Amino acid sequence: MQIVNVTEDEQYVARQAGEYVLYRVAGARQRPATTLNELPFAPDYAMSYTPQGELRVTDMGQEIATLQLIDWQKQTVRAIKYMVAGSNWQFDLVGERAAVIKRWIRDERLRTIMIRLTQNNGKSVKKLYNYDGDSQQPVSLSFLYDGKLYANETDYLTKACQDIFDTQDIEILRYLG
Repeated sequence: MQIVNVTEDEQYVARQAGEYVLYRVAGARQRPATTLNELPFAPDYAMSYTPQGELRVTDMGQEIATLQLIDWQKQTVRAIKYMVAGSNWQFDLVGERAAVIKRWIRDERLRTIMIRLTQNNGKSVKKLYNYDGDSQQPVSLSFLYDGKLYANETDYLTKACQDIFDTQDIEILRYLG
């Protein structure tokens, strides 16, 4: 799962299945900016420019992130997308209180059984995959957010977005996946 925060006047096309696109309804606010030094990239990751003037971060050829370069001298960047791309963690910049580190946990059959997300506001999310026997496809999902169990993703996302964004006037306009 990837959550991308875009403003009303930005265009973003989902590039992965199961990707959420969130639009700010009240007031346009750009995605937050940070510096390269604040991102948890290993020193051996490769960085290169795209034809669009973006900074692409790769690990052994696997794309980790695409960053919009805001100020080269100050090394200020804005996250455009972060990819799973073979790694077991993902770091998203989606709001002032919502930097998220994700960890995939798999069973012996390599089925995803849980995705654990830790937000920088201290709250954690566990996305639990429920399987029937040896099935490779989950029969249901459960969400544990800040100690409370949610039976569906919409209820969990509603609560999470209230904690993440600086206003509660947010609406999920498009769900892809």
